[in-house]
Amino acid sequence: MSQVLSRALEVAFSHPSPDDRVAAIKTAITGQLEQTDTGAQVRHTEYFNNTIAPDLVMHWPRENRERLVFLRPSPAPTYFTEDLEWISPSKPLVITLNTAFDNGNRESFDELRQLAVSSDTLVADPRAIGELGERNATEPAAGLMAQAVLRGGRGLLDEKTTREAISKTVEGFHGAEFVNLEKTRQATNLVSSLLQPEQAGRISRVLQSVWEGHGGSASHFPGSPDLAGAMSEGDIEFLIENVPARSTDFWHRIGRGITATQIGRLQIEAYSTNFQLLITANSDVLLAKAMRVFRGQRRLDEEHETSTPYWITSRGCIVLRGDGWEAHIAPNSINDLPKSLRQDGPSLDDVRDRADSHGTVIGNLKLDTGDRLISYSSKAGEDVLHDERIAQLVGQPTVRVSRATLALPGGSRLICDFNTMTASGQTSATFAVGNISKFALPILMKLREEDDAYLESLNVSLAQSGAAEQQELDLDLDLD
Repeated sequence: MSQVLSRALEVAFSHPSPDDRVAAIKTAITGQLEQTDTGAQVRHTEYFNNTIAPDLVMHWPRENRERLVFLRPSPAPTYFTEDLEWISPSKPLVITLNTAFDNGNRESFDELRQLAVSSDTLVADPRAIGELGERNATEPAAGLMAQAVLRGGRGLLDEKTTREAISKTVEGFHGAEFVNLEKTRQATNLVSSLLQPEQAGRISRVLQSVWEGHGGSASHFPGSPDLAGAMSEGDIEFLIENVPARSTDFWHRIGRGITATQIGRLQIEAYSTNFQLLITANSDVLLAKAMRVFRGQRRLDEEHETSTPYWITSRGCIVLRGDGWEAHIAPNSINDLPKSLRQDGPSLDDVRDRADSHGTVIGNLKLDTGDRLISYSSKAGEDVLHDERIAQLVGQPTVRVSRATLALPGGSRLICDFNTMTASGQTSATFAVGNISKFALPILMKLREEDDAYLESLNVSLAQSGAAEQQELDLDLDLD
């Protein structure tokens, strides 16, 4: 039972001065609202219990949205029904200052409930508001619903109905993960009735993303056609900015229905904990075409000091930022990567040391000896770095590696071009973000122990890449 706000109001009512009493009431409610929705800012007005002027105004700067908040001392149906006719055009949030609705007069409250729903107005008592905040901290899905209720809830809420609504939402998210029709339907029905269309659509799209991400068919998703559809970039950014709990499981459920292309379009220019969870929880299913590494890049996010690489986005690319380097990953085309300056490749010794220390199999090498380009491959995809003929070139200062083809788990092949610091596949090949990062980065450049440890933690896909034209490597020794 959540009584924090109710007790704070009891203390506020004990102030002998009317002005102090009003200020304390507004402060208590403001604290609870801002705690429940951290993206909101609450402004006090000069009014209290005015017929048409709000007591508080909730504002969401990132969405340029606001909702008027009216405080009312009594939830008496006859009083409220008339009151709502005056204030309902603004679709406000009305908070009663008494602890509960009178369940003994259900007919009157049913009429009030219908009026509140039809006018997109939410009437809630202190325990309902407190319950939203309490459940908000326990489960990400509960937090999403709590915020949606404050932004666009409608109807009547007391502590019991709030608890039931949040529970159905959480069960619905878990149900969507297992493509459970009944539990998901209960959640979508609740969303449609409890929320205004904008907020209902957002929660419904997130549910559908979980449903489809775990194998459910879009045509079988039990949601209203008016609210169904794929999550937009705005929906994803909303989740990143507003999900309160740091739950990897939640981001794993959500991320299965999100593409790398969508993520690349987001505006994530600084460190975000939720964005890190989104990428790391889904690094085995987010598919990309190519990666290019830039060295000597200084951290732009100076406020976030960490020795661990972290993810941001930039111009359509997903970017892994390290200390002194950035790896830009293009979801759709190698041409979407930032331009690079050609440079000399590393020595054969360096590449062999990097591959050996990471257990990487290199089945093809292209060497630059200064006056010759040598391409050396293995038909069977076996490692060529320790081949007898390659060993003769180790230690020669003029020999540089311009390209290496890595054999990845599942049989995919990833080409690392050292002259442009780029990793990509053949034609239509795609790679999981975890694969291209974990296997290509340690070969393209020497990394610190902290970087290696982070890459080892990424989830990788064991499935073969989507290359339609991955060809067998030929055993040859070409002199150009």
